[in-house]
Amino acid sequence: MKQPSKIFSHLFPNIQRFYEHKCFQKLLSLLPPSMQRQVHYIYKKGGTLYFVLTHPGFLMEFNYNKKHINEVLNLLQKRFDACKDIEISQIKAYHKYTPPAVPPKPKPLQRYKERAKGEFEICTQNEELRKLLEQIRQRIKSDAKK
Repeated sequence: MKQPSKIFSHLFPNIQRFYEHKCFQKLLSLLPPSMQRQVHYIYKKGGTLYFVLTHPGFLMEFNYNKKHINEVLNLLQKRFDACKDIEISQIKAYHKYTPPAVPPKPKPLQRYKERAKGEFEICTQNEELRKLLEQIRQRIKSDAKK
């Protein structure tokens, strides 16, 4: 069985990324529950902190609350050890909405009404073949009545 330290070293080869991840999780936990549900994940690229949202409708609401998020981040940088070395100059957000997959409706089985009446001549001398064709004729007649 693998040791937890090995797993973390593979997930976060750079210890700084591990602290960033902890900081972003703490930031997300300090946001209001309605906002927490909107955020798909958070990551940092350069000096920009990106919030990936679950739906495009939340983007405008996020932009209104960007000032509050920045204040929470500044408090975290002062009081939470994992966030002290993280420098963020701006905050951006975009959505990554994928509509839920709707399974296709199964097509109903097409059934056709028998149009043949079973009126045909049996012109064969072979008795076995005559019996077989007579059974077919009777089956067609019975299906035509339905």
